[in-house]
Amino acid sequence: METFTIRDLRERKGELVRDAEAGKRSIVTKHGQGVFVVMPFDEATLRGGG
Repeated sequence: METFTIRDLRERKGELVRDAEAGKRSIVTKHGQGVFVVMPFDEATLRGGG
């Protein structure tokens, strides 16, 4: 799992999206605390089956 800081988002958002598209999860942090998780999903995940 890759970790990105809030400051990284501006410069590395493309990498974050590519990682998610490749099935990788990432966590975004601010001041060392998790803010949100980036994860890949599809229709099955949205329906609660993934």
